[in-house]
Amino acid sequence: MAASTLLMSEQQFSLKSSDDFLDILRAARPSGLLTSLDVTSLFTNVPTEETLEIIAKHVYAHPTLPAPPIPKKILIDLRLCTSESPFRAPDNKIYRQINGVAMGCPLGPTFAEYYMCKIKNQVLSDEQIKPELYCRYVDDIFVVVRDEEQLRNLRLAFEMNSVLKFTYELG
Repeated sequence: MAASTLLMSEQQFSLKSSDDFLDILRAARPSGLLTSLDVTSLFTNVPTEETLEIIAKHVYAHPTLPAPPIPKKILIDLRLCTSESPFRAPDNKIYRQINGVAMGCPLGPTFAEYYMCKIKNQVLSDEQIKPELYCRYVDDIFVVVRDEEQLRNLRLAFEMNSVLKFTYELG
């Protein structure tokens, strides 16, 4: 899927609330096994450099919206706002975030959304492992699959197409 349609297509898969999820289940009436995949430590594992490139491609190559009035280089330099951020730990010491997006960073949810959308597009393009139903709320993915083997294959595909690790639970 082209970068320009990245977020437009994500709206049909992203949940805003548990009511959204219930509405989707009622409408779809899925026949398989309802399960969940969970991203382990999503925010601290989002690759900031790669995600900035994903965002830049979407923002500067959109088919209908004009590019923002700031140079692409400045957008890419936003990595300074998302990584290596200082934070105070429970031990009252100040540390520097070195991996992923710092928790509490205002850009964190945006980065996570873009990165998750990218890997979702890659993984779900394979009809062999595509679940009957796919919905996501931040780092929680709800799927309806034929069986546990399809779920394991789906988890493996997500891990092979990203730097993330996933756990799953059977319904």
